[in-house]
Amino acid sequence: MHDINGINMHKNQETFPSFVVILLSLIMILSIVSRFSFVITVQSAVFLILTALALFALNNYKFEIRGHFISSLLLVLAAGLSYLNADYQVNVRNNFMALSSAVMAGFAVTFLTFDLRKKIFIVPVFIGLWLSMIVVSRFISAPYDFFSDNLSFYEGMALNVNVIAGFLILVYPILFLLIKDGDKKISRVYAVMAFMFLIAIFITKARIAIAASLIITLIFLFENRKKLYAKILIGFITALLLGAIIYVSLLKYGNGNSITERLVWWQTAWIIFKEHMLFGAGIGNFSVLFKAYRPELVLNTLYAHNIFMQFLADIGIIGTSAFIYMIFVFYKQALYGLKRAENKYFYKVILISVSSFLFVNICDYSFFVPANMLVFFVICFSVFFQKTEKLKKERVNDYIVAVVFLSIVFFTGKPAIADRYYKSGIDFSVSKQYKFAVKSFENAVRYDSKNPEYYYQLANSYFALFDADRQNGVEYAQKAILYTAKASDLYRSSSQLKASLASMYWILGDKENALKYIKDAKKHDKFNYYIDEQMQKIQNMQ
Repeated sequence: MHDINGINMHKNQETFPSFVVILLSLIMILSIVSRFSFVITVQSAVFLILTALALFALNNYKFEIRGHFISSLLLVLAAGLSYLNADYQVNVRNNFMALSSAVMAGFAVTFLTFDLRKKIFIVPVFIGLWLSMIVVSRFISAPYDFFSDNLSFYEGMALNVNVIAGFLILVYPILFLLIKDGDKKISRVYAVMAFMFLIAIFITKARIAIAASLIITLIFLFENRKKLYAKILIGFITALLLGAIIYVSLLKYGNGNSITERLVWWQTAWIIFKEHMLFGAGIGNFSVLFKAYRPELVLNTLYAHNIFMQFLADIGIIGTSAFIYMIFVFYKQALYGLKRAENKYFYKVILISVSSFLFVNICDYSFFVPANMLVFFVICFSVFFQKTEKLKKERVNDYIVAVVFLSIVFFTGKPAIADRYYKSGIDFSVSKQYKFAVKSFENAVRYDSKNPEYYYQLANSYFALFDADRQNGVEYAQKAILYTAKASDLYRSSSQLKASLASMYWILGDKENALKYIKDAKKHDKFNYYIDEQMQKIQNMQ
């Protein structure tokens, strides 16, 4: 059985069936190979599978309510509360699903035996190997992309190459656990994989990830510091780190643009937080509010590039406090395990993995990518163990759980269906079949009535019909204005939607409304040159 801190566990303790390992493994694979699960249909599928798993656990097992459970539950609740009165609520809903999925995946791991947890780790390691091989093969086949900063190839796999670097940093330390546990032949294979990881991280050119990877390598090499190869590598890596620090600090690599931009991004997050201190502006909403709140002209960004600043902006002081408490509980448990448990090396590796990933996310954003977040919680929660007790079967409870799950399926499935209609509408728009596009977008709106993007594309299709026959298509223009206004109501901070309304009124000769909306657009993006240009044209309108 468990001891008081859940460190030692009897081998025969009843836990989740081993099929959960297969289920979690498939979810991690699905999340990564589907562009790191940015796709809403994948997010919905992952969310439903993990919800079913969580409901199964709640219905079949009695377990302790401990710090990690309370803190993660508070984190999810705070994310849910951030939905209320948020701008662009669809974005909040999607990010809420991603966070909830990650927490539920971590929750499931706490029911597994120690050996099963280690087996799960093999999956992200081999996913990391697959990613590393793609990165390295791309470098070999097209090295000019590396030297010219042309990273568009990797954007087909993820939002940015830094996302891949973040995942590799999270998983890289796990390789050393596998090296430690394996026999000589297997350990050598894992050592080669570790070298492949390291090369791939360097190829991404993510500077903070590269620094983290070198520090991780030094930590594990230090264990074998008496061996000649370890001494040579430790000296080489230390010299490399010192040289990099000197180069960056004295020669000001990149002219400090990256640091300057991040300071403005963090300042923007702080401004958003000050206006939404309690519940935040909505989880994931930094990206949609950035232009409206940025204090000066700077490169656009989807993330704050600092995990704590983004949490403050997105889920406020309540959610950020819950996350900090969760991390505190993790370190408390991991350090206890490192001090007293039989499997000290396991806790050491998990500590390094989580710490390195958090360190990288002080200046990066890879945590907020759904697949990375899911793997992070799986690794982070692997230090917690549940005291479980099988509950008696209650048929009434089974019915209640079934009803709850079917309700969740209904509400979660609708956005996925809407997305299919939306993509169909985009295809029709590209081929200029606007009447068919209108039907597709109308169906998308029917299934997801709060998505401003669907209304905007519907409006664009109607306006294209008006543009094809301006004399007889006034009704189409009115519908275009109606749906653009609806989109603007759902995404209040969008200068683009307001500028679109201004353009439509301008084309129709309504100077008063055109001027009204272009001024409103200017309020929400005061550094946009194109809005200034459009305003000048409207003001000169006769």
